[in-house]
Amino acid sequence: MSELNTPTENQNASQLAAFVGRQGATMHAPDAVNAAMIRHWCAALGDHNPVYLDDAVARASGHGGVIAPPAMLQAWTMPGYLPGSGAVSPGPDAIAELYALLDGWGYTSIVATDSEQDYLRPLRLGDKVSATKTITSISVEKRTGLGKGHFVSSTINIVDGSGALVGRQLHRVLKFKPAVTSGASVAPVAPAAIPALRPRPNVTQDTRFFFDGARERKLLIQRCTRCGVLQHPPTPACAACGSLELGVQQASGRGTLYSYTVVHAPVVAPFKAPYTVALVALEEGTRVVSELLDVPAADVHIGMQLEVDFLQADEGLVLPVFRAAILADGGDSGDWLPPLSIPLTRSLIGATATASRDYHPVHHDPDAARRGGSLDVFMNIITTQGLVGRYITDWAGPTAVLRSIHIRLGSSNYPGDTMVLTGQVTARKPGADGLDVEVAVRGANRLGEHVKGRVTLTLPAAVKGNS
Repeated sequence: MSELNTPTENQNASQLAAFVGRQGATMHAPDAVNAAMIRHWCAALGDHNPVYLDDAVARASGHGGVIAPPAMLQAWTMPGYLPGSGAVSPGPDAIAELYALLDGWGYTSIVATDSEQDYLRPLRLGDKVSATKTITSISVEKRTGLGKGHFVSSTINIVDGSGALVGRQLHRVLKFKPAVTSGASVAPVAPAAIPALRPRPNVTQDTRFFFDGARERKLLIQRCTRCGVLQHPPTPACAACGSLELGVQQASGRGTLYSYTVVHAPVVAPFKAPYTVALVALEEGTRVVSELLDVPAADVHIGMQLEVDFLQADEGLVLPVFRAAILADGGDSGDWLPPLSIPLTRSLIGATATASRDYHPVHHDPDAARRGGSLDVFMNIITTQGLVGRYITDWAGPTAVLRSIHIRLGSSNYPGDTMVLTGQVTARKPGADGLDVEVAVRGANRLGEHVKGRVTLTLPAAVKGNS
């Protein structure tokens, strides 16, 4: 987008720039870290990690006692219930002044888009924390799917009672002019508001194994058991020797881009132009046609290294797609975590927002959410971060120590849908306290990709085989 250049825009830009570097008021947690709030969080998010609930298990797992779920980091200092107010602190400060200014310009709605939390040490029962937010950047006006708005980025430092830093967070929100501002009462979401499903593949007796494998996050290729030739797409007979004795082989999912085309038009729902269709040469020697995701058309080039991913297109369809290969820093990588399906209900969205002490009406009140430009109430980013944390520790076990959760949000989580979380180990390497592991995480719903990010954790040396 071009720089602001009209007199009004220049004046606005100058006013916004004056906020960069300013701090909000220090937010003091109203209560020490406590078992009741942790239990509420765990119940709402379905997180049964015993190190958050059982002191004996927490000690046996090497944590020294019950710890708070790391993703609760922001929840302890949330402002609490402020009826009819969008205030973000107990009194006037730089954050409140900035939001009031943007409100006055018509950017009355807000949604969190990014959260990057780093955990320096676990929070324990009795810790009393406080948080200080510093505004680090404010974007020029951007056009988004929600409406025109400004991205406001801040850093948050969380300290304990002694003043020691226990956590850091990069926090980014979009303050926007809602495309829908009607105060009309809420009505059921029209079917047209939900994008069309992907076309269903023609599943036959010969191709069923391929789609069944995709649901298990496996890329399966047909193989002739007589001559050993791999072939794709599957056919009733071997193209090389004519044999009807056919089996399957699991491919590594690694390959190179052999050829591609960028589709601009015509576009059929739910596809969005432009998108790249790739012919991938697998390292096993055969080729597959698929979609190439998250690579700008200008960066696509023949020979680039690719790896398979699995797109949860909707609740009943998983498709193999490809992305640019992630090169691990050390150790083996590529292991997939079991997928986790999370039904999105009004109860879940409301209860988890309450558990995180986020009382903004867009997460509880459908009328307020629609006035703010949303289709309905939607899940808050603290909950998404918590569910990502739950997903990782469900897999890694109670001895795991979460070091960071960095996420970016896309399509909203609305009631009546399902989010499916998937993850892949992208790096393993020895660390000072055990095995350091990095996992790429994605979560998708019917509208598309809800969350994308990465999690780092440490597995103590005695249990590193659990990875």
